[in-house]
Amino acid sequence: MSSDPDSSDTSLATAPQFCAPSCNLCAPERDSMLYCVTCTQYLCKHCYVYHDINDYLNSHRVVFISEIAKIDDLDKILGDFNSPLNSDLVFRNTLKNQFAEGKECLDRMLTMSDFLRKQLFVLEKHRSESIRLICESHKQLELYLRSQRDQIITSLQNEYDSLKFSIGAKTQSVDDTVKEMILKLTRIRLMVENDGETASGFDMEMAARSGFVNGLYLEEEPLEGAGALPAHFDDGSGAGLADNHVIPSELPNLPVVSAPPNSKCHVNPDLSLSISDPDDILPCNNHVVNSLQLCKTFGQKGNGSGQFNSPHGFCIGFDEDIVVADSSNHRIQVFDKRGLFKFQFGVTGRHDGYLWHPRKVVKLPRQRCFVVCDRGYERSRMQVFTKEGKFYKKIHLHFIDIVAGVAVTDKEQIIVVDSVTPTVFIVGENDFLRSLDCSRFMQEPSDVVTRGDEFFICDFKAHAIVVIDPDGNFLRKFGNQHTIMFPNGIDISYSGDVIVGDSHGNYFHVVIYSDRGDFIAEYRCPFVKVSRCCGLKITAEGRLVTVDKNYHHVIVFERLLVPTGSFS
Repeated sequence: MSSDPDSSDTSLATAPQFCAPSCNLCAPERDSMLYCVTCTQYLCKHCYVYHDINDYLNSHRVVFISEIAKIDDLDKILGDFNSPLNSDLVFRNTLKNQFAEGKECLDRMLTMSDFLRKQLFVLEKHRSESIRLICESHKQLELYLRSQRDQIITSLQNEYDSLKFSIGAKTQSVDDTVKEMILKLTRIRLMVENDGETASGFDMEMAARSGFVNGLYLEEEPLEGAGALPAHFDDGSGAGLADNHVIPSELPNLPVVSAPPNSKCHVNPDLSLSISDPDDILPCNNHVVNSLQLCKTFGQKGNGSGQFNSPHGFCIGFDEDIVVADSSNHRIQVFDKRGLFKFQFGVTGRHDGYLWHPRKVVKLPRQRCFVVCDRGYERSRMQVFTKEGKFYKKIHLHFIDIVAGVAVTDKEQIIVVDSVTPTVFIVGENDFLRSLDCSRFMQEPSDVVTRGDEFFICDFKAHAIVVIDPDGNFLRKFGNQHTIMFPNGIDISYSGDVIVGDSHGNYFHVVIYSDRGDFIAEYRCPFVKVSRCCGLKITAEGRLVTVDKNYHHVIVFERLLVPTGSFS
C-alpha cells in the first residue's frame, strides 16, 4: 500500500463504510456500542453491563463497534466467530462446566445436611438431659428453701417471744418506777405549795401517805404509822381537792403543755384527763371557751402495727372500732374503742385491690363494708373492702382531683367532696351518679356529713359550714372566723347538734351549733399541741376522735358538757 496520503484517503473514500444500528435489546433510540458475535446482537452500554455480569453470557465474544472501520472488517469477524460449530461448542462447554459445578455444590450440600442432622440429634439429647437436671435441681432447691424458711420462722418466733417477754417486763418495771416517782413528786409539790394543808384545812401529808393524790387512789400500801383518812375528805364540792396541773405521762410523742392556771382537771386511773369542771371556762370573742379534756392518744410515727405515717382520714367502724387510713404506709388499720390494735389490711400498689396513699375511709353499715379513697393510677380512686379487709370491687370515679371528705347517706349513697373544684359527687352502689357544682357559694370544702336530705360541708377557706340539699341547692350557711377558723372536721350528734373542729393555732378547737346554725358552745384543748388534724367523729359514748397527720397519732377527747343540755 502506498504511503501517499492522497492515495490513502482515496481508498477510504471508495470503500463502503460501516454504520452501527440501534441496540437490539432495549429502546431503539439508543445507539449500539458493541456487537456480541455469539448472540448476533447489537448492544448498547446498559445492555452490555447486564450481558457481562450474567454467568451464562460472560463467555460470549463481544466486539466494540469502534474497532470495525468498514463492512469488510465485520464480515471477517463474523466469518471467524459466528460459525454454528464454534458457537455450539462454546455453549456445550459452558453447560458442561456449569453442570459439573452444580453437581459438586449439591454433593457439598448433602454432606452438610447429614452433618447438621447428626448435630441436631446431639443437641436434642443434650436439651433433654439439661431439662431433667434443671427440674431435679429446682426440686432440691425448693425443698432446701422450705426447710430453711421453716427454721427461720421458728427462730424469729422464738426471738420475738423472748423480746416481747423482756420488753413487757421492762415496761412494767418502768411503769412502776414512773408511778412511784409521780407519787413522790406529788407529795413534795403538795407539801411545798400548800404548806402541808389543803384549802379546807386537812393534813395533805396524811392524804399523800395514805395513797390519795388529787382524787386518785394509787393503790399504794399506807406508810407505817399513817392514820385513817376521814370519811368526809371530799364533800362533793371539790373544796377538798387542790388544783391539779399534772399532765398525763402516758401520752407518747405528744407536745404536752401546761394547763391554764384556772383549769381544774382530775386524773383518771389510766393517767388520762377526765371530764372538766363545768365551771372551768375561759372568755374568748364574747363567747365562753370551755376546756376540752383529753381522754387518750395512741400511735406514733413508724410502719409497725399501731404506728402511723401521715394518717389522713378515719371513721368509726363496726363495734365502735376506730378505722384509720394510714396514708404513707399504704394501709388501713383497725383499733377497738380503747385504742388497742386489732388488725390491718391493704397491700402497697397502684393496681385494683391494692392501696396507694389512702386518704379517706368510711363504712357502709348495711353492706358491712368499708369504702376507701386512694390514688392508684388516677388522681382519686374508690375501692370497696369487706369488714375483714378483703377486696370486693372498684367504683369508678370521674373528674375528681382530691377527695377532701366522704360520708354515707341513710340510703347508703356515698357523698364525696372535692377540695379543688369545689364539687360534691354522689356515688351509688356500683357507679358514679351525678355531681353538684358548689363553686358559687363555697371556696374549699374540707369535710362533709349528712343528716336526712341535708349535706353539711366544712368550707375551709370561708371559715363556715355550708348546707345544701341532694340537688345542689344552697340552703343556709353559718359560722365565721370569730368562732371557727379553717374547719377541717364535722359530725352530727344523736340529738342533731352539729360539731365542728379545727386545729388552727396548734390547739384543737370545737364549736357546737344547732342544725339550724345557732351557736351553742365552744371548747378548746390546752393540754396537747396538734398539727393538721384531719376529720372529727363522735363515738356512741359521746367522745370526740380526730387524727393528727403531722404528729402521727389518734387523739380521743372526753365527752363534752354543754350547759344548755342540748348535746347528748
